[in-house]
Amino acid sequence: MVDSVVPSIRHQYMSCPSARWRYCSLVVCLFWAVCLSGCATIYNPATGRQEFIFIDTAVERRLGQQAATEVDRQLPLSRDPQRAQRIEQIGRKLAAVSDRQDLRFQFYLVEGSEVNAFALPGGFIYLYAGLLDHVRSDDELANVLGHEIGHVAARHHVKQMQSVLGYQVLSSLVFRDTKSPELQRGVAMMFDLISKGYSREDELEADRLGMRYAQRAGYQPLGMVSFLELLQQLQQSEPSSVLTIFQTHPAVSERIIRARQEIEHLGLGEGEIALPAVSQ
Repeated sequence: MVDSVVPSIRHQYMSCPSARWRYCSLVVCLFWAVCLSGCATIYNPATGRQEFIFIDTAVERRLGQQAATEVDRQLPLSRDPQRAQRIEQIGRKLAAVSDRQDLRFQFYLVEGSEVNAFALPGGFIYLYAGLLDHVRSDDELANVLGHEIGHVAARHHVKQMQSVLGYQVLSSLVFRDTKSPELQRGVAMMFDLISKGYSREDELEADRLGMRYAQRAGYQPLGMVSFLELLQQLQQSEPSSVLTIFQTHPAVSERIIRARQEIEHLGLGEGEIALPAVSQ
């Protein structure tokens, strides 16, 4: 995920000795925060469940924008327009058929050999050049991007922040400006959550959603299986390049089994996957 970015951000915003006192003081604002944030139980089409959400789209986007600003400061974004455009074009096709039409997704290519990608709240998607170097088709790339869009569509970030940070971050967002220490510490805590990874269930759900979005956008969901098999190969041949993704995701063998089950659910066969050469 964003392990290389987290330590400096966390140190910058979480080192204040009065942080706990500041958070406690925000509890006084709980009632008003709930009233102003449009707290509600909503139907989430991505998960198919009724879910209690008190961080609405506007607040999610605001927090994601703050986090994206920090990422842009500390990660080198690619200056290769052709490669960045490839990600943008495929990403926009997927976003257009996703379950979050209330967001404008943005896609970025990060320079680095790591085979990884991550998403921030509000629709900010980052993919490392190392991953782009290894994918063998647009089908594989679409499933990877669909996986990250799936995290956003299912509101995995939002529910994770709600359960860990509760009303504190929300109170900061409602009552403070974007430069407030409380908001900045909230962003740092969000990076901490992302660096530790999602739950096993969230990752498997993102795989399923990524495959469905890929199919809707005209790509082969089988690309998820072939990409996961590629990760298995890289674990043997280039273990350092996939270290983070193996630390923060369920076992690839389990993900492959679940992906094949999803292919059956989608009514597709387990045929051979064409892997056309794609210019990098």
